[in-house]
Amino acid sequence: ILDLGKAQRLAQDFTAAGATLTGLDKKVLDESLKTIWEARSKVEQARVHLDAGKAQNARTVVGNAANLLAEITTDKAEVATLQRTVDMLKGRCETVDKNYTAAVNYFEGLISKAGRKVDLKVVGLLGKGEALFRQGAAGGNSKTLRKAQMAFAQAAVLDPGQGDFSAMASYYLGEVTLALGAKAGGSTRAKDYFKEVVR
Repeated sequence: ILDLGKAQRLAQDFTAAGATLTGLDKKVLDESLKTIWEARSKVEQARVHLDAGKAQNARTVVGNAANLLAEITTDKAEVATLQRTVDMLKGRCETVDKNYTAAVNYFEGLISKAGRKVDLKVVGLLGKGEALFRQGAAGGNSKTLRKAQMAFAQAAVLDPGQGDFSAMASYYLGEVTLALGAKAGGSTRAKDYFKEVVR
């Protein structure tokens, strides 16, 4: 059911995805399944709302997911991974709403409190970079785009062995390079970043 909801989201059938994932929530309650299933569902529901441009709905669901994760005492590795995703989605709500300053401040807060938690720092850098990229691209501001580029470059270097983090950083480095144009090496350099994502 979870994978069907993901597939529907990726197909941009957001109504169907929402219904499928709500069905998963009901199944968890009806069959007394492990709480981690409801947490997985809520995280995916938040993605559905964000992809549909409904940041306020995503905020509510992300909060529910965070509460569920706090209750789970087993599956520690997956809970940690889902918590990283929740941290990212919280800030993305602001980015989707074009509250770029709020998004940057949120992610800088994550970076500050990360301490030795490299994965949390990388989440903060990626989120900050995305907010700056969206802001810079919307306003044609090369200075803001350069700040985004720096955040993504730092995230790529710090990637704690998680391929998804470095792939996201490389993807956005390509996007930033394209937005900056010829001065940044243009499409040739961007292609190199996108090839790195594929690799």
